[in-house]
Amino acid sequence: MISTLFKEKPITGLIFLGLLLFVLFLVDLQQGALNISFSQILQILVFDNGDTSNTLVLKQMRLPKALLAILVGASLAMAGCLLQTLLNNPMASPFSLGISSAAAFGAAIAITSAISIPWLSPDLSIALFSFLAALLSSFVLFWFVSKTQARGATLILVGILINFAFQSALSATQFYSSPEDLAQITFWMFGSLEHADNTKVLTVFSVMILCFIITWRKIWTLTALRQGDTRAQANGVSLKKTRLLFFILSSFLTSISISFVGIIGFVGLISPHIARSLFGEDHRFLLPGSMLLGALLLLSASIFSKMITPNVIFPIGIATSLVGIPLLFWVLIRRRGELWN
Repeated sequence: MISTLFKEKPITGLIFLGLLLFVLFLVDLQQGALNISFSQILQILVFDNGDTSNTLVLKQMRLPKALLAILVGASLAMAGCLLQTLLNNPMASPFSLGISSAAAFGAAIAITSAISIPWLSPDLSIALFSFLAALLSSFVLFWFVSKTQARGATLILVGILINFAFQSALSATQFYSSPEDLAQITFWMFGSLEHADNTKVLTVFSVMILCFIITWRKIWTLTALRQGDTRAQANGVSLKKTRLLFFILSSFLTSISISFVGIIGFVGLISPHIARSLFGEDHRFLLPGSMLLGALLLLSASIFSKMITPNVIFPIGIATSLVGIPLLFWVLIRRRGELWN
């Protein structure tokens, strides 16, 4: 079986996922009204053919969207992996714990208020508001976990409460917003890669790499946490500081992703589950495996969205749900309803 092979040779598994991601990346670049062959794509990417129509379409329109899909998918999957490990809960994800809704509320406030922050572009201002709101929801979760040691269904219920609270605040913001702002928020909530550009790609890449480096320096603490709080403390892990750090990193990853592409569900929930079944609990392979699978999932959704309605913008958030729901059912059936032992 594939899972057995990946657990025995995890490096081979990561390389395989990386190659599969590259193939889907080329397929995504090929999709569109203008027909560009794979050989032309490789020639443009490697040699740069100049200012031909194919080059302009590929580099200015398709390439930023494909790269942003990969980076956002990897970032959300990384956030989901961190949250599931921190809380020892298979249902934890930025979406189920209300962090995504909080980030969406922060972005909506920035859109409707038109607050300008010196030295920041409008997009980065939205990202900052989104991060602050996501951080607020994470602090609520962190406080609740620290005070009650809640796990399982109780924690998910708290996440649902936070989700409802920020969804209500978001609805109130939409109710009082102007028609122009309402249209912008509604389109943004569907999830879209249409506003991708090199600045957003570079920003998400920088945040993801920074969070990955910080996480990698403490990668053994994540594996220790999966053995239980008692064992983790016996191995010298400071539970409070560790959870606070990774809650902040998860908020950062979620907010920067959502502020640029809108609300994307399922990626942060499903990718870590599939990665666990393939690579086990060693986070040296589980974390990069989750990120590669998250990138694969969102890139697949991007390709699917272009196939549903050719030459028409179809929201990537809806496409992700259509792709993610069958995958989640597959995970549940494969494990006979038991996500974790």
